[in-house]
Amino acid sequence: MLRSTTAQKLLRCAAFCLAILAASLMTAAMFLDYEVDAHYFRTGAFLPVAALICALLSSLCGSIPALVTREAATFNSPFPPHRVLLLSPIGFLLAGGTILVSGNSEFLNTAVGTLLLLASLYGFCLCAPSLRQRSALISLLGLLPILACILLNAYYYFDVSIQMNAPIKIALQIALLFAMLSYTGEVRFHLGRPMPRLYVLISAWLTGIGSLLAISLPVSFLAGTVSRADYAAGAILLASVMLTQHRHVRRLLAERLPDSNTATEDTSLEESTSLEENASLEENTSPEENTSLEENASAESPENHSEGNR
Repeated sequence: MLRSTTAQKLLRCAAFCLAILAASLMTAAMFLDYEVDAHYFRTGAFLPVAALICALLSSLCGSIPALVTREAATFNSPFPPHRVLLLSPIGFLLAGGTILVSGNSEFLNTAVGTLLLLASLYGFCLCAPSLRQRSALISLLGLLPILACILLNAYYYFDVSIQMNAPIKIALQIALLFAMLSYTGEVRFHLGRPMPRLYVLISAWLTGIGSLLAISLPVSFLAGTVSRADYAAGAILLASVMLTQHRHVRRLLAERLPDSNTATEDTSLEESTSLEENASLEENTSPEENTSLEENASAESPENHSEGNR
């Protein structure tokens, strides 16, 4: 078991640094080794392979805390309101709006874009203290991001303008699958059936695979290397989901493995509480009881026994 928070922080730091390195290498590969017309990287290119290795190592480092730590107790609310939670609904709005205005199929674009816009309601409700207490409503709205990720994955899958086995297309679809699973884990929390270790594991792989696209695709689109705005919007959606998942995982791991200083403070607090309770019990003891106790003590003393013998 991983009992040291120092080891846990080192693993998370390593996972974060490897994800940043993977994103940087993939961004460089998009400019140097990516063939726009064929949608493939040059044969024998080193940068995309190195980026993939860093992404897999990042996922493995992020998965270790979920595999070796103790099972959590009960988490009533692992998703408190925070400004970071606004990034996810903004990502859904941006992706939905982009797919609505761009397009290959009018019906498919309308269906996918509308569902993505509706999926943003879940993130906005999580940021509203008055609404997030309604577990039934939040759980129902939590199904929208799941369905949106599934439909967006189908949107990319049936896009015949890019080859089925194109690296960017495959990576985007896999990352969307992990995003769908992570939202499924969130809904389990709201339903009172959490699986925190599995949630941390899925979030680690979402971060690792998503790092290949979260920066490289939007930057390549802005630079003109990639011409598909809908793919860049999907990568921005993944980046927003990754940031919110990172916030959730930090809170979950903080709840699962309290800091040693916190544990020391809790121990000292318990000791002081027990001392205060003992003092209050002594104060509450009546004078008559104290007198009787003193008389019994004096009667049982050795001097009284010797006088009795004389």
